[in-house]
Amino acid sequence: MKYEKQGHQNSLTGRFISKNPVCTMSSSTDTGAASGDGMPSGVPNKEEDGKKEATKHTYKTGQDRASSGSNNTGQRQKKPREGEKQKQPPLSEQKQSASPGQKQPQPGQKQQQPGQKQQQSGEKKPSQQEDKQAGAQNAILKQQNMQKKGQGQGEGFASGQAQADGVQPTKSKAELRAERRLKQEAQRAAKSQKKSEASTAPASKSDSLRVPAKVLGDDPATQKREAKKLEKQNVPQRLSVKRKDPHFSHLRQYERELKLPACGTLHPDILRLGLEYFEGFLQGSNARALGLLAAFHEVILSYSTPQNKDLSRDLEARIKPYISFLDICRPLSVSMGNAIKFIKWQIAHVAHDVSDKEAKERLISQIDEYVRKIDLASSAIVNCSKSKLTDGDVVIVYGCSSLIYRILCSARKSVNFRVIVVDGRPRCEGKKMIQHMVKEGIKCSYTTISNVNYVMQEATKVLLGAHALMANGCVKSRSGTSLVIMEANANNVPVLVCCETYKFCEKSQADAFVFNELGDPDSLVKVGNRKSVLAQCQDNTNLFLVNLAYDVTPPELVSVVITELGMIPCTSVPVVLRKQAFSET
Repeated sequence: MKYEKQGHQNSLTGRFISKNPVCTMSSSTDTGAASGDGMPSGVPNKEEDGKKEATKHTYKTGQDRASSGSNNTGQRQKKPREGEKQKQPPLSEQKQSASPGQKQPQPGQKQQQPGQKQQQSGEKKPSQQEDKQAGAQNAILKQQNMQKKGQGQGEGFASGQAQADGVQPTKSKAELRAERRLKQEAQRAAKSQKKSEASTAPASKSDSLRVPAKVLGDDPATQKREAKKLEKQNVPQRLSVKRKDPHFSHLRQYERELKLPACGTLHPDILRLGLEYFEGFLQGSNARALGLLAAFHEVILSYSTPQNKDLSRDLEARIKPYISFLDICRPLSVSMGNAIKFIKWQIAHVAHDVSDKEAKERLISQIDEYVRKIDLASSAIVNCSKSKLTDGDVVIVYGCSSLIYRILCSARKSVNFRVIVVDGRPRCEGKKMIQHMVKEGIKCSYTTISNVNYVMQEATKVLLGAHALMANGCVKSRSGTSLVIMEANANNVPVLVCCETYKFCEKSQADAFVFNELGDPDSLVKVGNRKSVLAQCQDNTNLFLVNLAYDVTPPELVSVVITELGMIPCTSVPVVLRKQAFSET
């Protein structure tokens, strides 16, 4: 090694400042000692030995190390740790390693290019499973290449090689496409077969729509189920009718006789109320609802909770037979259904930490509050309606409505008007209405529904009551109301319907045939004291008399509905129902 001093002398300190020494490589021995000009050969140079050590050996594979291990006995290389990469020597040192003094690789050893990735000494050998997978992948690649070239012999060899390695031969794109097409066609055929089977097969109980028992009077299964329910509740069953109109066989038929239950099974007030319903002494939705609330007031007042039983559960089970008996006497109205729902809700939410006496007092107070709300609602409707009547008005009313009667009596004190009462058979409730108005001194006249087209020409307003307002806005009222409203629309006469919000129903009804109440058909035959032509209609098998109690009017024909909340359109019924449900919770 020859060292040449290069630099300059500092003029201030007098010290010689040298630059990096330039060295030239000479031939080296196996032991790594070197001699240079001007330096003794026996003195080791640490800087020179470090450079030699960095450039002396090249990175080798495991086989190269094994083959050349005997030649490198005097030098031991440090094994790199697993996951650690060995550093590449700089290019200048790699060039110096090619000098004549560096060892050359053995004959069976491959020389590695600089910059090529070297294999680490701690790298694991591939396992047998990885070898098999690599062989299978190579076989698949060979097969694909043979298919592209179109050499049949190569295909056979590749498929045989792939089967020998445990891998099935791959299919061409055309074959895969054909298989997918066949699979899709099979799925379409299976779906169409299922649809055809579902259309022909009878609908199961889970798939069929739930229909209330009130409109399944002609279903034997429903009749049997209702009979078991009444027998369990110790309530006498309804009498069967021999003749049924085929168009209205799904409705409950009218019975002229009523079986009374055994003595002691029903409360006396419930028994009396049921007989009043059956005989027709209580008419009108308001009167029937108030009678029901008064009867249940007495039932709760006389109730005593048995030992080891809860008041809420036992009382709810006690009133179920009462409701069934009242429904047998006459189908429940919408107002009665809402009142029963209110009573059941109050019973179910009775606090368990109070005594029976306190719980009964709370229930009775809630029933009295419900009755007071009905009376206040009627008063609010009266005050709102009488403001719509002016002097000289000619008002047409139909039938007998307790709410309409209160409105006319209240408006008579401040407004001068005239009333035309339109009546219809078979109940002829208008006679009762005109008797009350004559006593109050109201100017009125009476006519039948057949002359409504004539009297509508002089009318200025039509004031009607309602049995219920359905969720779709239709008005359900006594039979004949729809005809009066249609005549009013034909003559451009406004129609005012007065109805309390407790009569609003969550159900929708578009016609009067799906759900209705059938009255006594013999009442259509009786015409005063005269003998009717239809007196012997029961003997004629081709003749059926139908007496529908209610009809349904679409909301487009009604001008406005007057409630305790104010004047609203018929389409606002769902909004009011949602508000009531929110206030209850």
